[in-house]
Amino acid sequence: MVKERENQVLKQVTRQIYQDRDFFPPELLANYRIERVNNGNFGDVWFMTRGCSHDIGGGCTMCNYGKGNRVPEEKILENLKKILSEMPEDYEEFVISPVGNILDSNEVSEHMMAELGKLWKHIRCKTLITESRADLITAEGLARLKQTFNAELQCVELGIESGDDWVLRNCVNKGMVTEDYRHAIRMIKDAGMYAVANIGIGIPFMSERMAIEHAIKSIHKSLTWGADSIVLFPYHVKPGTLASWLYGHKEYAPVSLWSLVEILVRLEPEVQDITRISWYKNYYEEPWRIIASPSTCDACYADVLVLLEEYKNSMRKETLDILQEYSCDCKSDWKEKLLDQPEEIDMPEIERQYRMMAEAFKIAPELLEDELEYMKHTRGW
Repeated sequence: MVKERENQVLKQVTRQIYQDRDFFPPELLANYRIERVNNGNFGDVWFMTRGCSHDIGGGCTMCNYGKGNRVPEEKILENLKKILSEMPEDYEEFVISPVGNILDSNEVSEHMMAELGKLWKHIRCKTLITESRADLITAEGLARLKQTFNAELQCVELGIESGDDWVLRNCVNKGMVTEDYRHAIRMIKDAGMYAVANIGIGIPFMSERMAIEHAIKSIHKSLTWGADSIVLFPYHVKPGTLASWLYGHKEYAPVSLWSLVEILVRLEPEVQDITRISWYKNYYEEPWRIIASPSTCDACYADVLVLLEEYKNSMRKETLDILQEYSCDCKSDWKEKLLDQPEEIDMPEIERQYRMMAEAFKIAPELLEDELEYMKHTRGW
């Protein structure tokens, strides 16, 4: 892992927010959902762990995979056994994930991984998808994944979010740099696995116009690093995150679903073909999971969601064309608002938001000034 000086303002703020975040309900041991994708079954199984180690120490500004409880592994495995026995056995795609990262031994022990493999034996799966931070990717961990889960193709999704080191440090607080992504992608491909780059739309401290432009650039960068495919994620506002604090102070909002469409239609055909969409809607019924989501307006939201579901399932360009040509007042308003927004980093605006945060979270003035000076210097201002 390549070390970068951490953003101490974001680190301290996100650590305070994490400490105040509620734990997951202790009875929530595992969960699952089944959908249709590529005209086959799509399965998604989640299980309780202590959570992402980066999150615990003061993590990403928009992310709340959850504050997990330390539940005995055998209790979780018993719950997973019941879930998997009730689910179909054949899948086009299957996602399996702990609260945070499947390759973090602090979350998923070797014993837990071995037991998961036993529970998986009856599952027939074309594509298995797991997710990990790039700095947790090792040759040994990848080999263990391949030994544990049988599938025709194994994909490892990397939460890349952004292809810009400055944005990763000062807007996301990712704790990594782009060289970490390059290295992880190389290892995944060397292991005979498939590298998927997850790109975020709606990174805090960005205008929506910049979010669009930045996502397109990040997609292209990820492909130059060797990523096999892309997944686009428009961010939701999750409780217990800096994004939710900014949202509560009217300093952040989820992007419009029209921004997701805009990015897709601007991609070259060959890039469109390998770019999937995910989490453009709220899958949770519990109100404590999501505060606000990407949307349009009440008049067109249902139509747009149906079309996005169709596009996710079929990847038909005709569906994307319908979305592109779809007419609604909210789409016209969205286009007009974009014209007044900056396409690049607006440092005076970010400085204002940082000063606001520093006052609210009682960050030492000298630390704030040092951080702002470093941010300006590393961006060439």
